[in-house]
Amino acid sequence: MTLRILFYLLFACSLSLTWACSDEPSAGDGSSTEPTNEATDSTDTPSDGGQEGSGDSGSDGQSEPDPEPPCSLLEPISTSRPSPELFEGVTHPVSPIRADGLEGPLPTNHFMGNILVSPGHEAVYVHPYVVKLNSSEPYGLSISHSDGPVTGGSGSAGAVQFYFNVFERDMGFAMAEPTVDTQIAAFDEMSVHLKVSGDEQASMSWPLVRGMAYVTAEYTEATPTVFTQHAVVSIDGEGAVQGATYTGQVFDIGLNNGDRWRLYVLGGEDISFVLSGQQLNASAQMTAVLRLAKVPAADESVVEVLDTHSGTYPVGVNISAAMHQSESDAASYSFLWESAGDEARELLHYALPHHQDIITAAAELTDLRLRSTTKGEMQAYIGSRWTLREPKLTSITWLA
Repeated sequence: MTLRILFYLLFACSLSLTWACSDEPSAGDGSSTEPTNEATDSTDTPSDGGQEGSGDSGSDGQSEPDPEPPCSLLEPISTSRPSPELFEGVTHPVSPIRADGLEGPLPTNHFMGNILVSPGHEAVYVHPYVVKLNSSEPYGLSISHSDGPVTGGSGSAGAVQFYFNVFERDMGFAMAEPTVDTQIAAFDEMSVHLKVSGDEQASMSWPLVRGMAYVTAEYTEATPTVFTQHAVVSIDGEGAVQGATYTGQVFDIGLNNGDRWRLYVLGGEDISFVLSGQQLNASAQMTAVLRLAKVPAADESVVEVLDTHSGTYPVGVNISAAMHQSESDAASYSFLWESAGDEARELLHYALPHHQDIITAAAELTDLRLRSTTKGEMQAYIGSRWTLREPKLTSITWLA
């Protein structure tokens, strides 16, 4: 009962703080914090908190982030340790793994949970892709995407009784060097950065960001391996030849399950791969960034979009939120995607259906679509800043 009362009090206080601050002008320029549907002005979007993102955080035409608003909906009420008289400190019975370099509390409802809990090889849903750390060779990151679920059973009115998504090693990244350790280097609300250390100072890392249009692998003094559980039937439109060497910066890979993937090498230098069984093995150690993206079935028109934006990849996000001044039941929130790579190109990123319903014109819609596991069809947008406007919030009432 004490915990429930305390929660109500904290929630009520946060609402009171929010409404009290929503009538004040924006910091810095005296303009309104109320976002509008015209998202071309910096006052139209909530602030990103004034933090500097790594890579290209200014591709929306702004030279620096918006100033901090007078009151953020996402600011914690307190960061002090709760009173031990109310909340007794306990040690969680399940110790996290791969978190040696992380400080502070770890979230228990984060999408990276299956990486944190032993054995750490279960599925991680980044949408539209699902990834897993391999528990057998090749030791790397497997990538899966299914165009439809498996369904079964027959319930009332013909409804299915269950469905699930089959995980297959459709594609994946590994390295030829033996792996020594895998750790979480960093994380935020929508991303986790995994780093694998290998022999002879070789390493590879994967910035996993929810909604990413490509899966990215960063190699340092390592020999990249690209693998699949399927047969590679074509490369760049020609029949694949075992033992042949393929050289370039973009590779079009066809699999015997009908899937088509694009492999990108960033940095402007060619890489040579040798096709050996179900693997493409690089011919030498290198420091490079590789990316994989699935091409939607029978949709040649989106290949140009994937190629154009392949050089910019997400590494994290800053989230902000603001209430409207003139509409007390409306609010907006923003995702400022942190990115790396080619600063001259805008970020390409997938949005879920509930994002698509309320996203403003600040991000440019494309025809690129992929299915998520359980949340519907995703559609890709171009732009590092998304502003999403909730036009009518649900009213909250309190029992006396």
